[in-house]
Amino acid sequence: MRHSRAAARLLAPLALVALLAGCESAGESRTVQLTERPRWTAGESWTYRGKGKDGAYTITRRVLREGIFEGYDAYEVEAGDSRYWYTKQLGYLARVTGDRTVRRAMPPEDWQWPLQVGRTWSATVSLLTLTRAAHSEAFTRLPTWLAASSKIRRNAAVC
Repeated sequence: MRHSRAAARLLAPLALVALLAGCESAGESRTVQLTERPRWTAGESWTYRGKGKDGAYTITRRVLREGIFEGYDAYEVEAGDSRYWYTKQLGYLARVTGDRTVRRAMPPEDWQWPLQVGRTWSATVSLLTLTRAAHSEAFTRLPTWLAASSKIRRNAAVC
């Protein structure tokens, strides 16, 4: 009997510790899930598959190189007969067709890395669609750029 009381006195605190430890894990998780910004390298590719009003489609993108686009460190990505430029933060910067910039984000999208489950942010980006128009003055014909602006508000949330 004396041994059982001593054992009970020793086991009671252990049971309490085990019970409290269980409360910690049964409560809200304290683990934060983060996703670091990926680093793209030339030759990497990815494919999107989807279904739209015209049926199923497949889009493949391939990283061509790292470079500078209008002062920004950026990635050049092949997109069919166009090339897209993304900042090193992976925000959309521009679309180039041939040797012309046909769409430009002002300012570029700004992803907030690392992405975190439950965290949100908001960014306002103006997308400029650039077209070439002829303008004549006296004897000189000069191409000028016209910009049609559309604003996009992107609310990003990672779930």
